Amino acid sequence: MRLFIDTNIFVEYFEMRAEFDSVKILFNALEEGIHCGYISVGSFYTLAYIADQGFKRKGYDKNTRLKLVRQVLLEVLNLVTVIEVNNEELRKGICDESFTDLEDSFQHRTALYGKCEAIVTLNVKDFKGVDIRQINVYTPKQFNDLSQN
Repeated sequence: MRLFIDTNIFVEYFEMRAEFDSVKILFNALEEGIHCGYISVGSFYTLAYIADQGFKRKGYDKNTRLKLVRQVLLEVLNLVTVIEVNNEELRKGICDESFTDLEDSFQHRTALYGKCEAIVTLNVKDFKGVDIRQINVYTPKQFNDLSQN
C-alpha cells in the first residue's frame, strides 16, 4: 500500500514519545517493502530543522550536528520517497475550506497527487475533511491493526 507519512510520525519516532512502538512497527513494514512510504518535500525540510534542533538541545556543536542531520536525512530517504507538488495542487490546498490548517491541507493534496492510498498521522482529527473515497486516514496503531488482519 502507498502510505503518506505525516511529519508528526517522524517527530514521534525521533523523540521516542508515547506512540514510538506503533511508529517503529510501521517503519519496519516500510523497510521490509510491505508498504511504500511517501512524504512531502515540506516535511523533509521540516525534519531537517527538527533534527538539527534536537541535536542542538543535546549540546552538539554545529559541525557535529550537520554530520548527524545528514545521516538522519539519508535514513529518512531510505525509508520514504519525497513527493513534490506543483502550483495547481498548492492552489487546491489553499482553497480547500474543509481544512482549518493549511499545512494539513497541503499534506492532503500531496498525498493525493502522489496517489497514496492512506495518510498515517497522529492527528487524525486534522484530516476530518478528507473524502475517504479518495484516501483513508489512520493513526500508526490503527494502520498496524488493520494490516495485521
